[in-house]
Amino acid sequence: MTNINTTDKEIAGSLAAMKRAALAARKLAIQTNTGIVMVKDNKTIIVTAEELIKAGYGK
Repeated sequence: MTNINTTDKEIAGSLAAMKRAALAARKLAIQTNTGIVMVKDNKTIIVTAEELIKAGYGK
């Protein structure tokens, strides 16, 4: 992987933005009682709203 110069504000802020987007997706999935699709250990999985709540995202 290539090293990224983190002095670029857009690059440095992109990780934080992706984390915010992931949290918003989890909260929306709970509100609409739907699942989200994720990749874990190179496998595609569906995480249900119930599983998200049990993991603590429903607060």
